Amino acid sequence: MIMTSSFDEAVRLLDKWKTDSALVMVAFFDGPPERPRTLAVRLTGSVAEISGSWVVVANESALCSLRLEISGADFEYIEPGDRRLAIADADRERAEQYVESNLSLRWPDGNFCVFSLLREGEAFTRP
Repeated sequence: MIMTSSFDEAVRLLDKWKTDSALVMVAFFDGPPERPRTLAVRLTGSVAEISGSWVVVANESALCSLRLEISGADFEYIEPGDRRLAIADADRERAEQYVESNLSLRWPDGNFCVFSLLREGEAFTRP
């Protein structure tokens, strides 16, 4: 399933992941993921804070966090098995194995971010 989401729906989903202490990976690119201009950041941790339009994902064991201002973005909720998701079949199978769902954000300036709810198991352990 790929579904356009509102800001409020996105915040509710992120808040649920925070309440559940869910393991998430956030990836931020200053441009399309396949061609970022100067920045590509990935962090695995948990949603630590939601304040207004700011979201903080933190990995306490690595002493790092990423703080993002999410207002002004277009939001999409994406399940990795959705056939409309433009990825190779092998990547889709891997995504379905490790990722439960995604929330993608795209800003008018071309910046792109995706929050992925990870399935905990052998491949991912809590930091």
